[in-house]
Amino acid sequence: MTAGHTPLMREVRDGNAAALLQRLVLDGPAARKQLGRSTGLSLTTITRLVSGLVDGGVLYELPARPVGGEPGRAGRPETPLGFVPGGRVVVGTHLREASATSSVFDLDGTCTASFTVPCQDPGPEQGVAAAIAATERALASTAPGRVLGLGVSTDGVIDPRTGVVVDSPHPGWRNADLRTPFAPLGPRVRVGGSVHCLALDALWRGQVPRTDTFLMVLVANVVASALVVGRSPLSGPDTSAGQIAHLPVRNGPGVLCPCGATDCLGVVATDRALHARAVERGLLAPATPWADVLRDDLDTAEGLRALRLERARFLGESVATLNAFCNPEATVIAGSLGTEEEVEVCLSTARSHAVRIGAGTLTRVEHRPVRRSTWDRASAALVLDDFLRRPTSYVAALLD
Repeated sequence: MTAGHTPLMREVRDGNAAALLQRLVLDGPAARKQLGRSTGLSLTTITRLVSGLVDGGVLYELPARPVGGEPGRAGRPETPLGFVPGGRVVVGTHLREASATSSVFDLDGTCTASFTVPCQDPGPEQGVAAAIAATERALASTAPGRVLGLGVSTDGVIDPRTGVVVDSPHPGWRNADLRTPFAPLGPRVRVGGSVHCLALDALWRGQVPRTDTFLMVLVANVVASALVVGRSPLSGPDTSAGQIAHLPVRNGPGVLCPCGATDCLGVVATDRALHARAVERGLLAPATPWADVLRDDLDTAEGLRALRLERARFLGESVATLNAFCNPEATVIAGSLGTEEEVEVCLSTARSHAVRIGAGTLTRVEHRPVRRSTWDRASAALVLDDFLRRPTSYVAALLD
C-alpha cells in the first residue's frame, strides 16, 4: 500500500475512480462536468482522479467541443476525456482443443493484434504450451509497461482463486493448473471459464441492454450459464454457480448422461451432443468435425435441421425454467443455434413455456451469436472487470 493511505482511504479512492472509469467504458468519452452529473462526484474529486489517470497513461483529453456538442451553441467549450489510443491494454487468451488464440485490446475494446497457435494434441500440457506461445506473441506486439494484465479462459468450471480447472468437457483437463504456467509472463494473470468471461464481456462491452441483473446461457460444445446480479457475476463459494448441464429435459430422446440420469441438458443440447446423434442416425460420418452439425450445405442438411429444431425446443424450455427461478431483468442465449428459424423456435418456446409453468411473462430474452474472435475479448474482460473495480491496484498514480 502507498505510504499515507489507510485501507479506508484506498477503498474510497477505488470506488470513486471505478465510478468514473465505468462511466467512460459504458458510454464513451465525456467531459468533466458530464462525469460529475452521471457519477455524483465533485469536480474537485474528478480533477484529482483524472490527473492520476492521465499520468498513468489511461486517459487523455480529446479536442474541445462546443457545449452539448452543438456547433454555434453559446458557452465555454468542453474537453472530453477518453481512453488513450495505443495506451494501456489488456490481453485475452483462449484455449481450444485444436488451437489457442491471444489478442491485445485497447480499453475501448479495439483489437490491435491477434495470434493463433495450432495444437495437435487436445491434452492440457500441449494446449497450455500453444496458449503460452500465442500469448508471448501478443505481449511482444505491445510496448513494455502498457499491459494491465492477462486473462486466460477455456470451457468448463474454473476456480478463479487458484486458476485450476475443476471440471471440463475436454478429456484430461480436469484439475489442470492454468495460472501457474502463465505467471512467468509478467502481467497480472486472471483465469476463468468461458461463460463467465462471456458474461463479463457483455457487462462492459454493451452486448446486452444495460441492466443490473441478467442471465447468460452459452450453447456451444458445452452448455453453461452465468448470472450477473447487481452488475457483479455470481460464482458461489465453490465456483459451481451456473452449472446447468444436468438440468433434466422433458420428453428428451433418451440419452444416458455420465451422471447416471437420462436426458440431462448437457447430453441433449450441446453441439457435441447433436453431432453424436447425427452420427448415430447416419447424417454425419464419425470423423467429421463436431461443428458440421451446424452446416446447411450438406446432403443431410434437412435431418440436421430437424435435430437443431428439437434442440431449440429443449433449450427454450430450460431457459424458461431458469428464468422462473432466477427472474433476471434479461436473458441472453449465446452461441450458434442454427438458422433464424431455429433461433426463433428457441425464443418462442421459452416464452410459451414460461406461461405454461406459471412463470408469467418471460423477462426480456434474446439471442447473440458468438464468433471465434469473441473469445479473446471475453478472456480479456477478466482483467478489464478487475481493473474497473480496483483501479488503484493497476494505476499507482491514482494514489499520489
